[in-house]
Amino acid sequence: QTMFLTKRLFQQSPQFTNNAPIHSFNATIPQFARSNFSAKHFSSKTSVAANPNTAAPLIAKNAFSFTYPHLENPQSHPRLPIPPLSQTLSQYLFYLKPLLSQEEYEKTETLVSRFQEDGDAKALQRDLQKLDEESKTSWLEGLWDSMYLDLRCPLPINVSPFIILHDWKDSNASLDPQIGRAANLIGSVARFHLMIQNGTLPQDRVGKNELDMSQYRTLFGTARIPVKGRDTMLKYPEAKHVVVISNGHYFKLSVLNQDDKIVSQSEMQTLLTQIREDSLKSADPEPQIGAMTSEDRDIWAEVRQKLLPHNRDTFDAIDSALTVLVLDQEEPVTLSELSRQVFHGAQNRWYDKTQFIVTKSGKSGINMEHTAYDGHTLLTFVHFNRNVDKENDVQTESSEGEGQYEQLSWTIPEESQTSMMSDIVNATEKHNAIASALDSSMVYFKEFGAQKIKGCKVSPDAFVQMAYQLAFYRISGGKTVSTYESANTKFFFHGRTETVRSASPSSRVFTEIFDSQLASTEQKIAAFREACEQHVQTLKKCQSGQGVDRHLFGLNKLSQQRQQLFSGYEIPEIFTDKNFTMFGSNILSTSNVSTPDMQVFGFGPVHMDGFGIGYSMTANDMVFYVTNYEGRSELFMDAIAKALRDIYNLFE
Repeated sequence: QTMFLTKRLFQQSPQFTNNAPIHSFNATIPQFARSNFSAKHFSSKTSVAANPNTAAPLIAKNAFSFTYPHLENPQSHPRLPIPPLSQTLSQYLFYLKPLLSQEEYEKTETLVSRFQEDGDAKALQRDLQKLDEESKTSWLEGLWDSMYLDLRCPLPINVSPFIILHDWKDSNASLDPQIGRAANLIGSVARFHLMIQNGTLPQDRVGKNELDMSQYRTLFGTARIPVKGRDTMLKYPEAKHVVVISNGHYFKLSVLNQDDKIVSQSEMQTLLTQIREDSLKSADPEPQIGAMTSEDRDIWAEVRQKLLPHNRDTFDAIDSALTVLVLDQEEPVTLSELSRQVFHGAQNRWYDKTQFIVTKSGKSGINMEHTAYDGHTLLTFVHFNRNVDKENDVQTESSEGEGQYEQLSWTIPEESQTSMMSDIVNATEKHNAIASALDSSMVYFKEFGAQKIKGCKVSPDAFVQMAYQLAFYRISGGKTVSTYESANTKFFFHGRTETVRSASPSSRVFTEIFDSQLASTEQKIAAFREACEQHVQTLKKCQSGQGVDRHLFGLNKLSQQRQQLFSGYEIPEIFTDKNFTMFGSNILSTSNVSTPDMQVFGFGPVHMDGFGIGYSMTANDMVFYVTNYEGRSELFMDAIAKALRDIYNLFE
């Protein structure tokens, strides 16, 4: 049975349960056992099987099985371990306890004991070990990819985070800011893509430790293709163009010639100027097919299937592009407005791919298609681009005249036009309604940053995480809730992320004692330090592959597989327990991306009652982007700011 299960794992799609945030942006947001692709198929020569939504002429490969050999170094990176079962179950109860009443905790404690004693736990652990033996990468990878591809919810807000880049400074003051910034970004994309392909990308490291770099293979030239029931990820290794969306029109722009020489910046600027002019003077508006990429994935899959026979060349061009460049005509005034435009703009978008969005004044951001890689990977590109800007080292220039573009078009048969227009209107209205319901607050906290926090002799990240706990405790009338922070597991071969459980028994004690008039300052500081130390130890366990969430996720998915395959098999009660669902609800979904190479980043909440909190720190300040569907983002942000001040004042 075990061998049969492990083989079928890659052929059937486990049902998604909300046991992890959809985002796992940071690995410094939630939501990749390589889905649908058996270990024996892990080869750069494996072509994608026929897909009803994939145009045949293109040479496409499975994004999850494609690899550049120079990015794969299993000898340098250990495999992700499977933690001891007893350890994971003990830690599960430890992090669950502050979230429950004593009666609720004892019920779940009984279920955990029964799970250990009746043999289910050991059988599932053996299944996981067998899966690990059969996978060339890890026991987790296919299961994690499946979770993303099985999602039927719209990608924007739910899956795709955003980044706001720093303003671009160019020595040529007469250069059109939108065109100059767009050409700069696309030139960097082309250069970075070539570095990935030819193996000249510098090795990622943390201190002296090398990080796994396999995610870079899917950074550019990939597309998430909607398929009913389960999407596909395609990789186009030979991509040499980008797709530009301007004023609702689509253009295919070559950025590399046949010898992989990059089109010069001056020529790129000329071509982008012509593209923008063509789009603005066009008398015939194109149908806004891109709006469908913000739809439910099954609905979009059905519509794409209808469109494909008449629009193969256009779909080919978009799917196989290195990336999508958006030239927006809207001009946001504030950074908050720019953030919303990049995060969930409705016009000029194609959410099945990562998008670089540039406004008329040259302000820019990235909307990240998150399925195949995490934020750390994208931020390496952002760092590269900003350094290029600083050095004014534009790129290796090709001969003049080698760049070219062509306008793409959409054909809708006359008999389908009414229904297609209705689909587009419905998708747009639905997306706008969700975006309007999303409340967001962005705050620069300038009173202190990492430098002063270090003076308190605590981890800056732990300091901020405990401020979140105190802030929520205050606004909720004394509650502690499921809290997620992303941890990078790139120390391991094909590592992704693990969940740092910031809410702990120690954090609960800290929040209870902090506003008590009966507690002394010394007692409050001691409780705070203990909570911070617990957070640091949890983070270290996660980074060393000894976290709780991914292990439970794997066991749960294997139990679901057993239920599908074996008549009469019942999923263990530990996984049907309402407290298990609550444990993974992640009311507070947080991610720390502290880098000087961007201004803001954010993502949506993963629970309708919860908050999404993107934050970063410099030596002297912090920036937060908080999202919520109940109109409480400003309330919570004010509570966070007050908690930061109050905790810091303990040490004054």
